[in-house]
Amino acid sequence: PYFSGLDGLSQLQKEAVIIRNKRKTIERFVNIFIPIFIGI
Repeated sequence: PYFSGLDGLSQLQKEAVIIRNKRKTIERFVNIFIPIFIGI
């Protein structure tokens, strides 16, 4: 939920979600690429 009184807080939550998503994509790339490099 978006509250105008909690503007800064919601912004922090958005940034936390973005960071989480980046970590997830990095973990996916690691899980894909490490086996490839080990295979080589």
